[in-house]
Amino acid sequence: MTKETMTVHEALAAVKMLNTRITDLICGMTFVYTAKANASKIAGVKRETLVKETKADYQKVTDLIKRYNAIKKAISLSNATAKVRIGEKEYTVAEAISLKDIGIAYKEQLLKAMTDQYTKAQKEITKSNTALEKSADDFVSQTFGTKDSTNADDVEKVRTQYIEAQSLEMLDPIGVKKEITDLEEEISAFSAGIDSALSISNATTTIEVEY
Repeated sequence: MTKETMTVHEALAAVKMLNTRITDLICGMTFVYTAKANASKIAGVKRETLVKETKADYQKVTDLIKRYNAIKKAISLSNATAKVRIGEKEYTVAEAISLKDIGIAYKEQLLKAMTDQYTKAQKEITKSNTALEKSADDFVSQTFGTKDSTNADDVEKVRTQYIEAQSLEMLDPIGVKKEITDLEEEISAFSAGIDSALSISNATTTIEVEY
């Protein structure tokens, strides 16, 4: 059994290099040949030499695949336990990578949806309630007309009741403004710190590879 010690950064570089080497070897190898039973040479190469070289190449590629898989496994195990701090939160490296690749996009989508709806609701409320002042005046005029005997308190009471009944307000079950602020801060901190946090972790975390 072979054992290696390396940083995650070195392991990632090795995986990239191995991927290229394995692919090139497989694409360039011939595993079987057709030849006459009594032919001493195949494609200009002695039969014994060809057999020996084919076996050696096959052994080489299987060894590289074994090393590749062992390094990938060690990286995965490390990522599942190694921790990074980004902003005010701590994540495993695996969690941070998953967030960077997929999860943060969902949070950005959620933030946009909440922000758009909150802004739209605010505009609708402002527009409606601003117009309500004139509408209330018109309602009072239609209700009391131009009677000189109309009591000012009665007018104000009717006007106030009308405004209270017709005013728009925001129904906000989750406290959306605070949720928007918190999510903005979380996304900003994560986006600003993720790359450096992973780089530092990869450069300082050591893994054991066995194959």
